[in-house]
Amino acid sequence: MWVGAGSRRDLTAVTSTADAGLLLAYRADKQLGLLEQVAAVLPDERDPIRIVHSLAQLLRQRVSGVVQGYEGLNDPKNRS
Repeated sequence: MWVGAGSRRDLTAVTSTADAGLLLAYRADKQLGLLEQVAAVLPDERDPIRIVHSLAQLLRQRVSGVVQGYEGLNDPKNRS
């Protein structure tokens, strides 16, 4: 693969990481603000006095779990 004039990089030996998808999702959300936008249009019927985490934070937690392969994520404390 050619990177620039006169330089050549061999990317065939690059190791991958299981966290690459999570990093991509995090950066995309940070740059585009997608989960903030989704949270803004979803109804939040929780008692405002008892809210500790914003809806956007809960969405980020859920998306993060799914990206990492925890499709059945109900309680992040119980992941194994």
